[in-house]
Amino acid sequence: MRLRQGRNGEPANYEFYYKVSDYESGSNFGHAEKRQDDKPEGTYFVVLPDGTKQVVEYEAGEDGCKPRMSGNTSRHCI
Repeated sequence: MRLRQGRNGEPANYEFYYKVSDYESGSNFGHAEKRQDDKPEGTYFVVLPDGTKQVVEYEAGEDGCKPRMSGNTSRHCI
């Protein structure tokens, strides 16, 4: 995996997060990620209609994406 660099040739460093929690629609999900140099890592989650919370924590680097799951979650990075 080759990570994209910023315009000046340096690694892009950033941090973001969002969460959606809407009682009316029943939506409850979120994502947080930060990247320092060539190491992005983050977490995303969703609460299913039955109340089960699925969480994926991940980090990525030269040897690919390494997800760690809890709940009933498929193994992949987005």
